[in-house]
Amino acid sequence: MKKKVLLMVMLLMLLSVFALTGCTTNGNEFVELNKEIAMLPQYSYTGDMTMSFTFPDSVTENMSDEDAAIMAELKNMKFTLSGNYLAETMYQDLNMGYEFNGTKGNIRFVMDKTDMYINTQDMLVFLEAIMNDTAAEDIAATKKAFEGADWLKSSSLEGTEALGDTYNKVMEALFNNIIDMQSDLFKYTNTLNKGAFAEYKPNIFSKSGNAYVMNISEKDFAPVVKEFIKYIITNKTSIVTDTQTFITNNELAWLTEAGVDKKDVLDALEEINTDLKGISPEELAEFDSILDIALTTMDGSSFYMSLEERSANKYRERFDMNFALNMDDESMSMHFNGSMDINASAKVTANIPTENVKSTADIVATLTPASTSATIDASTGSVLWTKSYDVSIFDKVGFTNTTLKKVNGSYYLPLRQVGELLGEKATWDQKAKKAYLVANGKKYNLTGFNNNGTMYVKLREFEKVGYLVSWDIENQEIIITK
Repeated sequence: MKKKVLLMVMLLMLLSVFALTGCTTNGNEFVELNKEIAMLPQYSYTGDMTMSFTFPDSVTENMSDEDAAIMAELKNMKFTLSGNYLAETMYQDLNMGYEFNGTKGNIRFVMDKTDMYINTQDMLVFLEAIMNDTAAEDIAATKKAFEGADWLKSSSLEGTEALGDTYNKVMEALFNNIIDMQSDLFKYTNTLNKGAFAEYKPNIFSKSGNAYVMNISEKDFAPVVKEFIKYIITNKTSIVTDTQTFITNNELAWLTEAGVDKKDVLDALEEINTDLKGISPEELAEFDSILDIALTTMDGSSFYMSLEERSANKYRERFDMNFALNMDDESMSMHFNGSMDINASAKVTANIPTENVKSTADIVATLTPASTSATIDASTGSVLWTKSYDVSIFDKVGFTNTTLKKVNGSYYLPLRQVGELLGEKATWDQKAKKAYLVANGKKYNLTGFNNNGTMYVKLREFEKVGYLVSWDIENQEIIITK
């Protein structure tokens, strides 16, 4: 099992390099798609894109009429994109134009490192376009929730405090050194091209005039992907050696800043190298059969992308991608096509919203849940708490990590933690040795037991407070709702 995990890690690492490597039609020289543009610190872009989705019947057959109507609209959406990008801070100012359900409009996004700002007025217009008349109350509730907020701020790092300072340190190092990282990535690509990848000549890269093209047709998709993975497996030792040489010969200051010791990386690579050498022909054959099955599920996929230099530092990118997923005689597909004009010499000024900004947490704090429920998996004891809101974009906010105990066939939940999730107040009467839940202006005594200072209450006791406790026999779930 360990060998298989190491092999998969190696494949994933090198698949990221695959997107940056290739060879010209004569098969003698590698080219680096997007190298020049990626090395520049800033650029602007405009473009258009159409998307279409095909869903299997199993996805759509149980949908409500409202949801089915929305899914029908998703089959044909048109977008235009324009914006500016500043690589050092990952800053991006994006305008997304759309044509949807007979309505045309645009939504402005501003992104800075891990933070994203959405213009609330633009977002509300878009929500009205995708929601039908029966959702008028939802739209009204949404508008009320966003009063006084010109921008909605969300962060991909919200809720990650539990990961600790190390995670944040690594993220900060990556963002602060993005240009150096790109430079090192290209150096690494060149190292592989001159060594372990020197004999790899996929027939999917070409150059015509000023345009680089990567084209994997539907017919060639599975064979090309399999060829590349087999090449990596066959040349695994030289690939690891080239990687070790690259790490040894380059400073990689961003890696050090992220708190990663180069010696530890080299030691890990040596361990991988040792384990990969020990992979038997039988294990490789097993992996080959698994790969065949995986690629079969992607029959019908194709990928086309071209990057053409129009003039000095100005490019045009075209793309036509079709992703198919075939499982159990059903299929789901996503199709994207369009073009993008890129001006890699444009000067970009970061403009981050500072006034009338509310975070997603601020918005949720002003809302009253339309309903609160807990779903308990009786087989594992895991508990998922969910708060649903009338405001559609905050339809559900989930809470996990509730402790559950089973005693004599009955389930018990911690009173104080549950009270906080329900928005109720839990109290403890030390003299009477009783726990109470204060809800709806009343004080309820709920019986249970004390475990190391924590009061656990039987699920049925919550019915005293107005909650409904039900048992879903088919799914082996206990559901609490209010």
